[in-house]
Amino acid sequence: MRYSQRKSKASRSERFYDCIDTRVGPLCIVYTERDDETLILKVLFGTKRLDARKRPLGDEIKRQFQEFLDGKRRAFTLRYLAEGTEFERQVWELTSSIPYGETRTYKWIAEKLKKPRGVRAVGQALKKNPLPLIIPCHRVIQSDGNIGGYSSGIDIKRRLLEMEYYNNLSTKH
Repeated sequence: MRYSQRKSKASRSERFYDCIDTRVGPLCIVYTERDDETLILKVLFGTKRLDARKRPLGDEIKRQFQEFLDGKRRAFTLRYLAEGTEFERQVWELTSSIPYGETRTYKWIAEKLKKPRGVRAVGQALKKNPLPLIIPCHRVIQSDGNIGGYSSGIDIKRRLLEMEYYNNLSTKH
């Protein structure tokens, strides 16, 4: 996993994409190849016009996404490059530490970053998360227990949270 400032070399290198059908609908993955290694750059729910060339993605990467969405995997072992500001990267890194099946609040993240008044800024950083699922921003909810927003839609966020919740219950029994 790597985070970088915006406009890195990956921004200028050739980008590819592939889409897979999942239980929550189509999932498109934008990636680049560097030094014989695939780096995930963006994950998008649904089909969108992408600034990349269509090219089949490796089976291991597809398998990890399918397993995660089928409830058979709790974390990814993929290489990725998340481009963002210093604050966005801090938010994403903290969000990545939220355990599978658990939630935290926007306020919790803001306080952990020693910016207790930065709740909205945390929400904006999560909105810009290029790697939903890998950086599990769906695990961040409002302090009052409401689900909050999600760049891919509240319905998908709700389904992901329910999936993780029920998968956690089934492994505890």
